[in-house]
Amino acid sequence: MIFNKITTPLTKFRPVERLVFGGSFDPPHRGHLAMIRYVLERGETDFLDIVPAAVSPFKTRTPPLPGAERLKLIQLALGDIAIDIDAYRDRVRVLDLELNREGPSFTADTLKQLRGEFREVRIGLLIGSDSFLDIERWTRFRDILFHHTLLVFRRRGDEPERLAAHIRKLKHEYSNAGPEIRVLDNPLVDVASRDVRRAVGDPETNPASLLRWLSPSVAAYIQDRGLYREPAGSGGVSGAGVGPR
Repeated sequence: MIFNKITTPLTKFRPVERLVFGGSFDPPHRGHLAMIRYVLERGETDFLDIVPAAVSPFKTRTPPLPGAERLKLIQLALGDIAIDIDAYRDRVRVLDLELNREGPSFTADTLKQLRGEFREVRIGLLIGSDSFLDIERWTRFRDILFHHTLLVFRRRGDEPERLAAHIRKLKHEYSNAGPEIRVLDNPLVDVASRDVRRAVGDPETNPASLLRWLSPSVAAYIQDRGLYREPAGSGGVSGAGVGPR
């Protein structure tokens, strides 16, 4: 199984008004879709903004698939779970803010831009636990801690105490920012984009097996277009959330 069954118990916390889910989505896979379903079905947020990155400043040597292709793949992926998220259709946006900027993508810039658009709204950031543990390397991370709630989604193999210790550290060292950080009880993701790209580029891979990682429309589009078979598409940023940016 790629992820555990999603349940919908009562949410114990007040939902974040807007939640940003960023990353390269290179390609968008079932792990990403699991997280989208989770935060919507669990009522973790009122509105979800999906923001594909242009290029991570930490991985400029492995450029991702062109932005237009990744936007198309995200739309196809959302179409494949349209029935599941139909009730939330008007609450989900896919934004090309970072794709339209020159140079590397910085999450702090995107969040600042959204704060200007929604001045009275507390904006949250959905971030993978691996990236969360590395957040002090991010550009203007203090600004992120000061202005935004962090919702940390767990990855398989996480050590709960390590996450808890890092939260304590940030709240102690940056207490003036009053960081709001919460670890989610989300389904555990068993797939990374780099593994999908490797499988797609392997001539020994059975195309039908790609459905283990990719939704049907995404798998078909990648196969039909021959994506991830060129050297430039074999690297890129992996992971299910916002990378260290």
